[in-house]
Order: sequence, then structure tokens, then C-alpha cells
Amino acid sequence: MLGFIVLVWDCDDSDTSRVADELSRAVRAKENDWHCEIHERGCTVLTKRLQRASSDRTHVLTGGRGVVIGTLFRRSNTRSVASHLAPTDHYRFCESESTELVQSPGKYLLKGYWGRYIAVLREPASRHVWILRDPSGGIPCYSMSIQGVEVYFTRIADVLHLPGARFTVDDWYLAGALLYFMMATEETGLKQVSRLLAGQCVLHRPGPEKVRQFYWNPIEIAREESVDDLDDAIAQTRSTVRNCVHAWASCYESLILNTSGGLDSSILLACLQDAPTRPEVFCINYFTAHPYRDERRYARAVAARAGVALYEEEAATASAEIRPERYETRVPVPHLCWEAQPENGIAKELTVRHSIDAVFSGHLGDELFLRSAFAPVSADYLWGRHLRGSLSMILDDAVYNEILFWRALRAAVRYGLLRRPAHVRMSVDVSTCLLVPKHRREQVLIDPGYWHPLFKECVAMPPAKLFQAHALTLFQTIETSSFPVDSEPVAVNPLCSQPLLELSLRIPTYLLNSGGRDRAVARLAFESDLPELVALRRGKCAGEVEQRASIRANLSVLRETLLDGYLVQHGLLDHNRLEKALTGDVSSGTQSVMEVLDCLSTEVWARRWASSVPNLNS
Repeated sequence: MLGFIVLVWDCDDSDTSRVADELSRAVRAKENDWHCEIHERGCTVLTKRLQRASSDRTHVLTGGRGVVIGTLFRRSNTRSVASHLAPTDHYRFCESESTELVQSPGKYLLKGYWGRYIAVLREPASRHVWILRDPSGGIPCYSMSIQGVEVYFTRIADVLHLPGARFTVDDWYLAGALLYFMMATEETGLKQVSRLLAGQCVLHRPGPEKVRQFYWNPIEIAREESVDDLDDAIAQTRSTVRNCVHAWASCYESLILNTSGGLDSSILLACLQDAPTRPEVFCINYFTAHPYRDERRYARAVAARAGVALYEEEAATASAEIRPERYETRVPVPHLCWEAQPENGIAKELTVRHSIDAVFSGHLGDELFLRSAFAPVSADYLWGRHLRGSLSMILDDAVYNEILFWRALRAAVRYGLLRRPAHVRMSVDVSTCLLVPKHRREQVLIDPGYWHPLFKECVAMPPAKLFQAHALTLFQTIETSSFPVDSEPVAVNPLCSQPLLELSLRIPTYLLNSGGRDRAVARLAFESDLPELVALRRGKCAGEVEQRASIRANLSVLRETLLDGYLVQHGLLDHNRLEKALTGDVSSGTQSVMEVLDCLSTEVWARRWASSVPNLNS
């Protein structure tokens, strides 16, 4: 991964120009391996290689008109996928493409390329500067203002030392995070730091004006011409998944695939078997001895079918000690704060022995292939004014969602046939979030500021597709590359690729879940490549039992950290309810065990930022 720091300012203002120079010098004074890609009036771009094995490169425009930072794949049209664009550290766009990129401005990237990138474009004549984040959100992009200079960065650790940088915990954000945990908002947990969302572009004009716009809008894509034929959907899904996996595989010589034995990681392994570049693949399954959590038989079947060695490692036990001091807090949002794991185990051993470049995972498969629709897909069918076969589809909904037929029928008619407006808040159940005071819950529920900008209001579109589109935007906030370490492999999520996102949004939900089967199109597309045991598998292993056991084993740490902590003192958690939840009998509690663990990570994050910012895990 490449780290970046981008400075944008009004070059006609001598004071802000002086501040920009001071900030640029401060960055390079702390670490001398920052490379200056652009240093023009009103815009400076610095990059730094954070991981040896990363496929990210700098793609420079002619005439100092900008740079694209990341991994690019060329596509000959909006639906096709091609090979890795830049095998060397630096790639230069030709004059015509550079002109097209600036004149579009930046929209040409979304049509001609896909990948994982941040684009910085500038037009010297108008002094306009655009910052664009790609639709996958694969590279984090945050910003803050220091004395009139806008500073964009991928890691907050790189800007903590900058002169004039200040950071304050935002209790408004934490109130929402405790209820929803993941939020796709421009705001972050720090008042001074904002976030550029996936597919979003910000335009800087001379002066203080900034304009944000979504170049890539999942709602608009879902409204495009849909893939209405099941056989066509199956064929396009198979070819697009294979092309995307092959493109990412072309970036690395050796990789680890986290192999749960579930459908999504199994599809990745099937695609990797005939990748043209033939990277060396090692599979790892993290198991637990609990009978409801042990997935080794599925993982073994997949690995045996592919002829790949499977390494098995027991995951952390429920009795493992929770250590708040090991939590990584150098992130602007608390949901990315987790306990850093010791550098040992099979993954570390394989990385050293075989020079592993990347770790692939099947993340996003549930949302992409549609494991749970959050609304009856029959409502989407009726929305399109389809009546024939609707009753059997409603019955499938009732069976799959384990609800009464009449309840499924009512929802299908109300939100499908009658097209009643739906809001994404309907997909979120906060009834078990009892640790947050009632008045706080009520305030959060009615505040549209906690939702993605595109989903603040009710949207006129099929409800299950609406909820799927929103779920995809939430996943884009899970920034697996927030803590890149040079000696570690690059985290890669091949399913989170722009061509796949767009295809999934164009396939109706009633096809994605055809016949009442979750991820039906994906199953049919790859059934010939998977063991029958995996292809027919319906359930997933949940960690509720282990999580409750972990809480019981660490009650003293949880009580010491939470009961008189930042969140209670600031009225964000109910002390009495929290104390009751942290008793020895947590197994009978009505609140979600994940809520307790989410409270812990949020508490550790807030306490560190509110106390001593310079010492954050440095």
C-alpha cells in the first residue's frame, strides 16, 4: 500500500501558502522516505511506500496535472476487465488520457479503469483541484483543515505531529456509533477529521469553497437496465467474478487465502485455480473446537477439490484475556479499533517461509451475492409489476425469513405493489441496544445525519435492492488497510471490485435469491467448481456462544474499563444497565453480546483520544 498526504490551498493567499510549505517540510522532516509526486501552486502530493508487496503505484498525468495513487486495471468498456496496468513503480498517462482525465474531471477513470485508488487532479488554468476516491473504497481517505490548508491522508498516524493539528472526540458521532457501530458518514469520531466516501469526489476552487459530489452512485446504478434473465445473470456473474479475481491475482506471486469453507471463499479458491498468472496459493482455516463453530470439514473439502494444502490453526479461545492496552486506536473512527494480535502463528510462518505477498478473503460476499435481503425479495418482484408467480415467491420469502405467510404477503404488497417509500433504517434492529440511554437512542433514530448522504431520505426503488445497496456502502467503511506494516502481506478483498459491485446492483434481488435460496446466482454460477457439501451449504457459524464465554472470562477487565469510563461519564452509556449486563450471568442478558464488545472498543478508542493523542500506540 502507498501512503499519501495531499495539501490543497489557495495559492493567492500568502499566509496559507506559508503554512502549506511548513506542513510539507514537517512531513518530510519526521520521515525522509516521503516522495514528492506533485509540487505545484495550490497543490502538493507526497507518497510513501508502506508495504513492500503492495501492487499500488503512482500513475502520473502529464504537465503536473495530477496523479492517481493505487492499483489500476484497464477495462475496454464498462463491463469488461483487463490485466494489471502498472507493473513498475511509476506509470505515466499519455497526453490525451491526461487531458481526458482532467476535462471529465475524473469521471473518465470510472469508465476506463477500475481498481483501488485515490486520484488527485488539477487544472492549472482555473486552479481547480479534485480529489476522487474509487468506488470500492479500497484506500482510506481522510481530511482535516489546518490554518486554511486542506490536508488529505490515508493514515492519521502520519499527521499527528503536524504543527497546528488538533483532535477532539465527537460525542455526537459516538452516540450513533454505539447504536449502529458502523456508519457510512462523512463525519468521523474526531471533530476535526472528515472522510471522503467511496465513489465521492471533492472539488476545491480558489478560496475556501469545497464541493462534494458522488461520481459513483449505487442507487443510480441499480436503476440502470437490469439483468432480468437468470441464465444471463449466472453467466455474467461467473465471468465477472473470475475476471476480477484473476486481475487481482496477477499482482502477486504468492498469497494466502483465508478459507472458512463458506461459499464466498470457496468461489475465490475455484477462480484462483486457473488464474493465468498462477500465483502460489496457501489456504488457512481458523477453527474453534466448539461443535457449532468448527468449519474444518467444509474447508478440507474445498482444499482437496482444488488440490491445495490447507493449514489449520485454532482461533483465540473464549477464555483468552482481553487487553485494552493492545487495542489499535490510531484511526479516526472507533469501529476500526480492535485488539492487535501477536505476530505469530501459521500466517506469519508462511509469510516468512514463502515470501507471501497478499492475504485474500471472501469479505463482501454476503452483501454482493445477497445472503440476507432485509426485506422480502417478492416486494421487489411486485415493484416491477410482475404478478405471475408472485405467490410462490412470497411463500419462499416466508420460509426463508421464518415468518408467517401473511406477514410476508403484507410486506410484499405494501412496499412492492403499492410502492410505499422505504428507508434503510428499517433494516437495522436497535431493539436490543439497551446499554444506550433511551433519550440518546431516540435522538439518534430521528437524526438523518447518521446515514450515508445518499440514503438520508426515503428512496423510490425496490426495497430489498435499496437495503442491498446500503449494505454495500457500509462494507466500504471496513478499511482493512488501515494499519499497513511493511513486513506484512497486503489485505485484498477481490469481491469488492467495481465491476462486481455494478453487476450485482443490476441483478434483481429475486434472481439473486432465486427459488428461495440465498446467493442462488453465485451458487449456480460456480456449482460445477465446488464440492456438493459446500455448494448446498446454507448456514454460517455464529460466534454468539464464544462471545458470551469471552465476556464471562473477562468481566473484571470489562467492569474496570467501562463502568466509570468516558462513555458513562459523558452520558453515552447507561451505568445501571451496563453494571447489570456485566454480571456473572451474562448468558441470560437480553442485550447483544456484540454490543458489549463494541462498547469496549469504542471506550478504549475514546479514552485514548481524549487523554493523550501523541502517545497513541507510538
